[in-house]
Amino acid sequence: GKVCCWLIAACRGTQDVDRAVEWCRRVEALCLERDLQPLLTVCRIEYATLQVARGAWAGAERELTAALDRLGTSQRAARHDAVARLGELRRRQGRDDEAEVLFAQAEFHPVAVVGRALLLLAEGEAGPAWSRIDGLLRGRPPEDRLDRAAVLLPAVRAARAAGEDAAAQECAKELRVTAMATGTPV
Repeated sequence: GKVCCWLIAACRGTQDVDRAVEWCRRVEALCLERDLQPLLTVCRIEYATLQVARGAWAGAERELTAALDRLGTSQRAARHDAVARLGELRRRQGRDDEAEVLFAQAEFHPVAVVGRALLLLAEGEAGPAWSRIDGLLRGRPPEDRLDRAAVLLPAVRAARAAGEDAAAQECAKELRVTAMATGTPV
């Protein structure tokens, strides 16, 4: 189960969305066949993340709310992941107040940090937005390329808006290098 989750996460990290969706479907079938509910919950969170990326927001919302229902009030990492990703969906839907509440529940999750920064950026608060994203990047070692890649595009936007042109250029350069290394269309 863990190997499947790592594989799906690696596909998501490299933005190989089609392959990740294919693996999510395979793992879902396996989970249903063998009654592996905890694994199914984690895979559905991954699948919902992919649906958000593809613009299938209704499906993503169904998966995330179902995962949260199954996880209840748990403090497990999977719950924080689902909360942060539902917050990101709400942000993309323009439901900023709901997004902020969700991000606050998972405040240290990278998706929540970036989401809050993007909300600040949309409100014209470029300095604080850049500060949050810069702090997140500083906490991620350069060799964690895929983790950093998910933050780099918002980092470029926030740095540019904050007048941190050199930082924006460095982030863009790092993103180009990572994109070339992954070789996926996105």
